[in-house]
Amino acid sequence: MKLYERKSYRVRVWQIPLWGQAAAETPPDWMVQSMQEGRLRVNSRGGMSYDSENRGTLHSIPGDWVIYDGHEIDFCDRESFIEFYAEVQEAA
Repeated sequence: MKLYERKSYRVRVWQIPLWGQAAAETPPDWMVQSMQEGRLRVNSRGGMSYDSENRGTLHSIPGDWVIYDGHEIDFCDRESFIEFYAEVQEAA
């Protein structure tokens, strides 16, 4: 059996606020642009839905993270996000 390692890469993130709470940050430009294009939208569960070019329509719920790798948007639940992602301090 061969072993493979996934190389780390940097992503931009924004957390969807819980019901009745304000977002901790203003939505970033990449998110606003996707919403203006109609690919990213608020869904009936209070989360977001995204029309991916490769994976169909993806859905999230309040508290999930919106992840942008520079090309596509994805979603990650709170528990997985904490497990797989660590904040990177950008150089000044």
